[in-house]
Amino acid sequence: MNDFEILKRAYEREHDSRDRRPPRYRSWEYYTLGASRSDIKRLLDEGLITVAIKTSAITKYRLSDKGRDLVWAFSMEREFAKIPAASVMDALELVVGFDDLKGAIALAVEARRRINFLLEGPPACAKSIMLEGVRSAVPGAYIAFGSRTSAAGLSEALFEHQPS
Repeated sequence: MNDFEILKRAYEREHDSRDRRPPRYRSWEYYTLGASRSDIKRLLDEGLITVAIKTSAITKYRLSDKGRDLVWAFSMEREFAKIPAASVMDALELVVGFDDLKGAIALAVEARRRINFLLEGPPACAKSIMLEGVRSAVPGAYIAFGSRTSAAGLSEALFEHQPS
């Protein structure tokens, strides 16, 4: 795990909407992020994190302003990366027909928002191929197939994966 992944996980933990505590009281321990002690020491030395609470049994950390700004800047940079509709259409050219659906999917991806697609239809009508095309054109895309699992299983997979 690299430093940025650790900082990103820390940022997500500190900004978790399920945590009812005020943001200034949200801290974390190194192992909850999957980081090693040497990773944390390096981030402390670089000034990207600070010690929030230290006792004889426990040490909790928080992102410093410098670390928080770094994560925010990188996430904004990723968020504004635009995927042109033409690249999605190129990825979907394996599918014959369905031009209106392919165009709608390409324009939806180009809109740069979190998008969920539900493709329903009989077997062998290119649903999976369309999704694979979108996944090949969009970095970080995630596909969940519902025919093999329950709704609870799909929800669990999405919470575990946490698409960005």
